[in-house]
Amino acid sequence: MMRSAERSGIIPDTVVPEAWGGQWLRLPVIVGGASVALLVVGGFVATVVGGADSFVASAVSNLGQLVAALGATVAAAVASGRQTGPPRRAWLLVAIACGAWTTGQLIWCDVELVRVQDMPQVSVADVFFLTFTAVMGFAVWPSGGRHTDRLRTLLDAFIIGMSLFAISWATTITYVAATASDNDGGLPGVLINLAYPCGDIVVLTIVLLGASRGTHERSSLTVVAAAMALIAVSDGFYAYLSASSTFDPGSVTGLGWIAGFGLIGCAALAGAPAPGAASGSPLRTDEHLAGRPGRAASMLPYLPLAVALVIIVADRYRDGSDRVTGIVVVLTFIGVLIRQYLTIRDNVTLTRHLENRERDLARQAFADQLTGLPNRALFTDRVAHALEQHRRNLRPLALLFVDLDDLPCTRQE
Repeated sequence: MMRSAERSGIIPDTVVPEAWGGQWLRLPVIVGGASVALLVVGGFVATVVGGADSFVASAVSNLGQLVAALGATVAAAVASGRQTGPPRRAWLLVAIACGAWTTGQLIWCDVELVRVQDMPQVSVADVFFLTFTAVMGFAVWPSGGRHTDRLRTLLDAFIIGMSLFAISWATTITYVAATASDNDGGLPGVLINLAYPCGDIVVLTIVLLGASRGTHERSSLTVVAAAMALIAVSDGFYAYLSASSTFDPGSVTGLGWIAGFGLIGCAALAGAPAPGAASGSPLRTDEHLAGRPGRAASMLPYLPLAVALVIIVADRYRDGSDRVTGIVVVLTFIGVLIRQYLTIRDNVTLTRHLENRERDLARQAFADQLTGLPNRALFTDRVAHALEQHRRNLRPLALLFVDLDDLPCTRQE
């Protein structure tokens, strides 16, 4: 039962339990999703009505992020307590990661809302925020599985990582690096602003790689991938706005964090078994599907590449002076070509194997296993074919019957 769950740290192949449609599982997910939706809508309304620089918008956004992160921490801790093996460890790491982010958000709320001061660009809160990214990387890190497709896995990781780097470079990194001299936080501020998008690239690469090898359409990892994508978008906007000293705590940037942690909490609630369930019983594994991701999942490595191409085309249409993105795209497409070559080679090998297998089966069906001579099944097939030819074309037909008696043979003991 744990064979499928051990292939990846989080929940990569931990599928939603049988109680998905049950009353116990449906209610917490619905309540959690509705609460997150209310927080997102409330934050958006406060920003539009009061303005991104207003205290009300800042309070609604910061408290919404705090509630969402705290809820994700509690949900992941509950899921960890109701799982066994690698899923238990994975959800525990998710709880630790979300707890670190919650701590950083508490510090932020204390400065912004209690002391009513501007948060410095470099603070202790950044340590906890970056700890979240690092621990999440360990939570989604593969922890086992087959080792026969390592090269394809590395190529998929290369394609995803380079595509995400191209996106981040065109939207965030290049601007943060260009404004390094104007950064109020000095070198530490620049490094922290770069650490957010770079860390998100690593975590998103691992998450998308695991989701592309998922064996179930409702895998919790798919939800975690969407959550990390939202958090990465908010981190990118934060790094960009922080580098230009135009970040407002009440901006819509916080909505991505609220929605991201809300999705993580919902994934934890959906992935946890019902209370009182037998240990290990809630996880349903389909052994015949192991190692067979769906068509949509297998295309996930190319989704970031498509997004990167759109962003790069738009960026080059605007100024067309960046060489880094061109190099990244060339290297990425080289990886894609190698990946496709391996796929074609595997298909050719599989086709050849099936042809050989078909010949072996035909040989076993129409030949004696001991002597290798044609058997009665082949004789019947040839006679039927000859009779059909005779019926159609009046082709001459003859049958020679030889009766051998006392044929000497050697008996093998």
